[in-house]
Amino acid sequence: MERAEESRRWLAQAKRDLKAAKDSVRDENYEWACFQAQQAS
Repeated sequence: MERAEESRRWLAQAKRDLKAAKDSVRDENYEWACFQAQQAS
């Protein structure tokens, strides 16, 4: 896999992880949101 393609894949996953963290905050699942935000970074 090319580096650029791999980078795009990682960025796409990070965006999904960040969305999941925001959704968890909205649902007041703060511990899970912290984990998901860390995964996004």
